[in-house]
Amino acid sequence: MKKELVKFNEKILTEEALTASTPKKGIELCKKLIDNDPKNPHHYFLMANYYRNINNYKKALEVYNQCNNLLTKKYNNTTIKKYTLEFINLCNKKLKK
Repeated sequence: MKKELVKFNEKILTEEALTASTPKKGIELCKKLIDNDPKNPHHYFLMANYYRNINNYKKALEVYNQCNNLLTKKYNNTTIKKYTLEFINLCNKKLKK
């Protein structure tokens, strides 16, 4: 029962993070998700997107790299892997300018 409640709360937090009214709020919610499930690359991907959207490419790159490191067979999502690598390259280009 307790595990189901945690999953339910995580689902609500994820929904709130996806629809956050501001990037700052989205980042705060993603941090909570990561605290609850630190090995889930989806949470890092979402948080990195918020950082990228506010042009904080240094932090976005850091979080995308964390996401990339967590993408294992357990979380074998080729779409996230593809976009993570694309955004890592984008952030690197932005930081070199």
